[in-house]
Amino acid sequence: MAKGDRKQAAAPEVETVTLEVPADFALEVHGYTFNADDLVNMGPKGVAYVISNGISQSIVDAAALTKDAKAGKSPAEVEQLIKDRRDKRDAAIRAGEVGHRAVGVRGSTLDRIMATIAEARLKEHVIAVNDARRAKGQAPVALPKGDLRKAALAKILELQADDIRAAAEAQMAEQKAAGQALSGQLEELGL
Repeated sequence: MAKGDRKQAAAPEVETVTLEVPADFALEVHGYTFNADDLVNMGPKGVAYVISNGISQSIVDAAALTKDAKAGKSPAEVEQLIKDRRDKRDAAIRAGEVGHRAVGVRGSTLDRIMATIAEARLKEHVIAVNDARRAKGQAPVALPKGDLRKAALAKILELQADDIRAAAEAQMAEQKAAGQALSGQLEELGL
């Protein structure tokens, strides 16, 4: 066969399905931002890769146990606890019950800032409680961990949602203005 007679084999067609993603989907990871349009432009193999990694990491994360969760349990009991948590996560993934926090889509800048503010308020609350306990001669309490910490943060976000959202939005606006004020001042760095 002569060089010019070679024909390129057509790429095999891949059967696809349609997935729905919230139009306002946004995710920022280490300075890389992704949105719904990025997912559409990835193509089927790219989306499959991202989904498989996400599911895999979610199942792995579900098995993470604290020392307190393992305390006093036999290896067989720990393995059963891990299996139960993975089964629960699998069911939640399949039911579409993962990927959302108390407000908005997981990973948005606003959500992260709101979570940071709620965390700071929880710490300040524990400090105030401990100051009162010390004044009464009582032992201080520790900052909650695990499920209690999650419940406390969710309650703070529920009770002070409007105030926390306003504070987060103000912080975002302040950071945006500060970043814009740098315009032209970082040119020597190529930025």
